[in-house]
Amino acid sequence: MASYTDYPKAASNNAKKAIEWRDKYGRDVVKGGTRVGWARANQLANREAISYDTVKRMSSFNRHRKNAEVDPKYKSEPWRDNGYIAWLIWGGTEGVDWAIRKVKQVEETKNMATAHKHIHANLNENDDALEMFVTGEIGWDMTGETFIRELAYINKHYPTKKKKMYIYSGGGSLVDAIAIYDYIKATKTKIDIYGFGMVGSAATIIQAAGEKKYLGENSDYFIHRAFYSGGGDVTEEMQAELNRKNEQIINIYKSITGLGKDKIRELLDAGDKQQSMSAKDAASYGFIDEVIKTNAIKNTYNKLINYNKPKRNMSILNTLRNFFINTNEEQLAQMEKEMLNEATADAPVAEVAPVAEVATPEVETPEAVTETVEVEATTEVNTEVEELTSKLEEETTAKEELATTVDALTAKLEELSKKFETLATEKATEKLEGTTEVEAANELTVEANKKKTNNIITTERGSLAKAFAKFAVTTNAQRTKKDLLK
Repeated sequence: MASYTDYPKAASNNAKKAIEWRDKYGRDVVKGGTRVGWARANQLANREAISYDTVKRMSSFNRHRKNAEVDPKYKSEPWRDNGYIAWLIWGGTEGVDWAIRKVKQVEETKNMATAHKHIHANLNENDDALEMFVTGEIGWDMTGETFIRELAYINKHYPTKKKKMYIYSGGGSLVDAIAIYDYIKATKTKIDIYGFGMVGSAATIIQAAGEKKYLGENSDYFIHRAFYSGGGDVTEEMQAELNRKNEQIINIYKSITGLGKDKIRELLDAGDKQQSMSAKDAASYGFIDEVIKTNAIKNTYNKLINYNKPKRNMSILNTLRNFFINTNEEQLAQMEKEMLNEATADAPVAEVAPVAEVATPEVETPEAVTETVEVEATTEVNTEVEELTSKLEEETTAKEELATTVDALTAKLEELSKKFETLATEKATEKLEGTTEVEAANELTVEANKKKTNNIITTERGSLAKAFAKFAVTTNAQRTKKDLLK
């Protein structure tokens, strides 16, 4: 849970003032505030971290702003003004105003994270860095506009926080990518950018804006010249525009690699032939600063899986296979054991360790990587199958109970029918043997009983019809579940 220590020093001083008065004059004189309020005053006075719930309570104390000034009758002895004391122990005007701003900021952040599914920022106040995730097709799944809006918000509210970005993208719109590149450079935003699986096409332009650029050692780096994605012939004017854009691309790559333009054109030629670079080659040319070695893979794996889990994006697993190649076998076996233990215990996902502290291990061929990834996927599939099977068994039991109810209703209906026939026969006999008055009375009784019996039968038939309808719905649901499990 997030906690905060960035409240103003004035808020701490306000709380200290109230505490000093209470210690000096005693609680019989300084009566303002509740037990909870005084506990809050101690936190503020000692500069302790306070939770978001506490921040919200501080902001709600705004309703008592009328107590921000000392009542004139207590001007010479402000410690006797209970309302003023209560206001001070919650941080006073500076503390309450800060809390109002903080709540607005946090709620805006929640809305921002909800609005953008391909860009996500973890804005925990206690994290050592803010993290952004860029996945999908640039310009479609993620646009330059949404990215810039979100990064602008982060720069405004968290200007001193270290920033990290994780990219898994094959590229997309060059215009959107350049907009993001230019924004990062123009605002001098310092952000370390990590690439995994594939950093291709327009995604390489975004990564070029990074303060430091990293790439998973088994990931691909892919560059090529700009082209029009629409159909039709390319006119001279259109080709001139492409040439201008390609010159922009060359200049961006030149700024990060130091390579000559001819060498960059040579690499673009290879890209136009669908030839990508390995992480090692990308580093040797200067496109990236450092290759992420295999002893950082487990943390990276957990980071990406944790981000994609809510979307059930299993394609990320296949991508991760790419950079789980050539890994120390003993290390992979240990990773597999730890991952399975964490999955069983539902343990929280580990955070990515700072890359600068990563040591470089010896690299050997991995045999267990594919199995590790498949175990993760199989575990999730098996869990879903078990849940469906459990539901299927419950519905089967309900079906059997319903069938028993239908049988009981049918038997009761038959019993009522026989009783009616017997009653009708008896009454008919009495009618023939009785006197005129008796006959009339019996006839009325028979008719009344007949109507009553008909009502009972109608009611039972209605219940039976409802039971059969429910039986049919359950049977259809049962068939649907069986189809799902095939």
